[in-house]
Amino acid sequence: MGSEEKISEQKIGELLIAAELITEAELAEGLALQRSSSDRIVNVLMSLGALDSEEFLEFLSRPDSYPKIDMMSLKIDAGIIELIPEEIARAHEVIPVDCEEDILMLGMVCPLDQETIEMLVEKTGFAIRPFLCSSLDLHACLDQHYCPEEGDGEGSLTNLGGVLKVTTAVTMIRHIESLPALPGTVQKVREMLLSDTGSAAEVGEVISRDPAIAAKMLKVANSAAYGFMQKVDTVELAVSLLGLLETYSVVVTSAVVDMLGGNRDFNYADFWMKSMLCAKLGKAIAQTAHVNASGIVLSGLLHDIGRIALVQLVPGNYGKVDSELEGDELVRAEEELLGLTHTEAGFQLALHWDFPDELAECIRFHHAPELAREQYRKSVAIIHIADTVSHAHRFGSQNRIPDLGSCGDSLDLLGISANDVLDLFDIIPDSDSDSSFM
Repeated sequence: MGSEEKISEQKIGELLIAAELITEAELAEGLALQRSSSDRIVNVLMSLGALDSEEFLEFLSRPDSYPKIDMMSLKIDAGIIELIPEEIARAHEVIPVDCEEDILMLGMVCPLDQETIEMLVEKTGFAIRPFLCSSLDLHACLDQHYCPEEGDGEGSLTNLGGVLKVTTAVTMIRHIESLPALPGTVQKVREMLLSDTGSAAEVGEVISRDPAIAAKMLKVANSAAYGFMQKVDTVELAVSLLGLLETYSVVVTSAVVDMLGGNRDFNYADFWMKSMLCAKLGKAIAQTAHVNASGIVLSGLLHDIGRIALVQLVPGNYGKVDSELEGDELVRAEEELLGLTHTEAGFQLALHWDFPDELAECIRFHHAPELAREQYRKSVAIIHIADTVSHAHRFGSQNRIPDLGSCGDSLDLLGISANDVLDLFDIIPDSDSDSSFM
């Protein structure tokens, strides 16, 4: 983004402050986040939850503001389209729609963008009258009029509120893609695991060079979740007792906790207790079903990573989602409020951090195992069941019987029954006091 565009974004922010739609602090946060993305400041502010989409639309639609264009019925003369080159129209999300004497009517996704308007005044020689239109509507019209052979003449046109939800979701995904890489320790341990050449001493030495991860490693190894009889006082011993697979799980999860923790309004201890229980149940279900699911512990720990990614990136918006929802109800609520589910956010994060394919599938499809790739479907089914049981325990007593009705297909795929799963309740801890990853 060039310096002129940055100035324009600053001016747009100032207009929103003047309209009391955002605060100066929210604008500063949005501009800081925008430096790592190419999104408009309006999209960034909405993804952060600082700018309410309905209030923004109301602001733009005020009588003294910008009228909307009904792109569905719009017919644009070819001579009008030629007034603005395609590359400029697409880059600035504008489309010329009509001309009256020396005034050019211009459809714009963001009619507050005064810098673009001034640039087009200079290039076209016309005064500009901006009209508000949706991003998807505009791009459909761009395809129809600049690339008529590719368009169908109709366009997939949606209401503006829906488009704002889509663009906000895209912005959130771009924020995920701009997160820093995980520490080099994670990659080194993974390489040693995949090559099957690293001894416990060698892996322990690599981890010991990262004091933060080493400390978490010892804390986890000494936690009630593993219940080793002896005190684990060296990283090498922890690796020996846990094994390379679980060591990698701890290393990855510890790094993720450090990267995505910090929102005071989110109960991280509760989240990680549920995740650890899901991992433990997943391992037990895999053994019961005689499934060799080597990455199931890591999948159990990180299957809901998209939730804390959204808490980190859009705390204002995600705070509106009922924390007690689960399964399809949670996914529907996230789609309604955000346009992006925790499963998709987690999957994008898995791609960004180069997680193993099995883990990425479990993150993305643990509420819909039937959609997973066939070679990973049993692993995803295991996490589906374990997630359902761990959620029931989280909001009920230790002996609460979970409703496994939604897990029928997963149980059938694994060749086990609901009673087989209920027999595993003995591994559920007596207390939620242990939060090893915190």
